[in-house]
Amino acid sequence: MAINLGRLIGNYYTNKSGATVNYGDFVIVDSATAQAFKTTNIEGDVSGEPGVVMEPNGIANNGRGFIATGGDVPQLNLDTASALLDYVRSSTTVGKGKPHSSPKVAGDFAQVLGTGTTPPARLFGGVVPGIVYAPLGLPGATQASRYVGATASGAPVSGTFSIGDFVIAQNGAIWICTVAGSPGTWASFSGGKGITGVTKVRKTAVQNIATGAWRTITWDVEDYDNLGAFDSGVSNVNITVPTGITLAKVSLFVSWANNSASGRYINLKNNANEKSLLFDIRNALNEAGTALSAGWIPVTAGDVYSLKVNSGSQTLNFGDATYPATYPQMTIEWLDSFANLHL
Repeated sequence: MAINLGRLIGNYYTNKSGATVNYGDFVIVDSATAQAFKTTNIEGDVSGEPGVVMEPNGIANNGRGFIATGGDVPQLNLDTASALLDYVRSSTTVGKGKPHSSPKVAGDFAQVLGTGTTPPARLFGGVVPGIVYAPLGLPGATQASRYVGATASGAPVSGTFSIGDFVIAQNGAIWICTVAGSPGTWASFSGGKGITGVTKVRKTAVQNIATGAWRTITWDVEDYDNLGAFDSGVSNVNITVPTGITLAKVSLFVSWANNSASGRYINLKNNANEKSLLFDIRNALNEAGTALSAGWIPVTAGDVYSLKVNSGSQTLNFGDATYPATYPQMTIEWLDSFANLHL
């Protein structure tokens, strides 16, 4: 039975987290062990009832102490300083809450009543669920589902979710949880033409390609990259397949300095193996401009690609401002699923 101490609600629980917890730490009442609590490093964890340690000297592992699960607590330990009336959800740092500004979202369990990293807070007596859409009972559609929030792109990569939960990504895709877990397994549906994202990079100066070896192209400008695939400002060469993406389509315009004695070889290659998204071989020629493209090709999220070129027997400039007066540029369209490919 819960104990009501004025405006504080809670009970005595045994620490089964495996380590000592401190006054003000965030914990979760363990549904797998009676009258016990655990800790978490999952952001937005909704796997159990949230609580805050109220023992001034903390609680040792396997020790027992009072855990507040509702009402106003004098201290809640946070992973970063809060502003007044911020909402709080579990953090990736064990024992800490993660504050954020309004609005209240799924996974929140408290609202701070002060500022800093150890403010007083009001516990909601549970976590904020997603909006639950109760089934209407129509034949074939009787299961519950929840709208649990939004991502910038792709499926959630942290948090705990149930079958039927769905999110709306800001790039237009809808992701549905098909296997419960942390973060679970997700399938997607995209509206419109099904294109999830686009990466476009280009050169603004020539790059000298020494004879007889493959050279990696450095891109000078990122025109757009809504999924963060290009490592702009780092090496300026690598393109990483974004989370949730399974297909890529490449368009490449290249220009070379005129040379009738040197071949030109191009390979948009996986850095870890021989998989290629685009490969082209040209004999020596005076013409300097070439437009290349490939259809939709299966890719694996996390794989890293870079453009390699080889000028054969001659040192040659990749890019030429005189013919044509356009430097090389590359566009990659990203798609999350064949199911969303609308031709």
